[in-house]
Amino acid sequence: MCESSITKEMNQPLLHVMIPAYGKSPYLRQTLESAVKHLPIDVPITVIEDPSEEADLENVVKDFPRVEYVRNKVRLGIGGNFTN
Repeated sequence: MCESSITKEMNQPLLHVMIPAYGKSPYLRQTLESAVKHLPIDVPITVIEDPSEEADLENVVKDFPRVEYVRNKVRLGIGGNFTN
């Protein structure tokens, strides 16, 4: 492993919370409120949405500036969200 790879790995967070979401996700707001309240500020939080025509999850996530929002181009299913 070269020195720049080691340095890059050392700068990565120890924990990154990934929250998969699909459809209306009625508990997403509660989940984000809890995550933001209880996790240290240096722990990244990301919501990954599988595409759904019945959801507007991006607007929920916008209420939490600390949370990153990612929308998949295609539906991957819950497991697929963690492998891509």
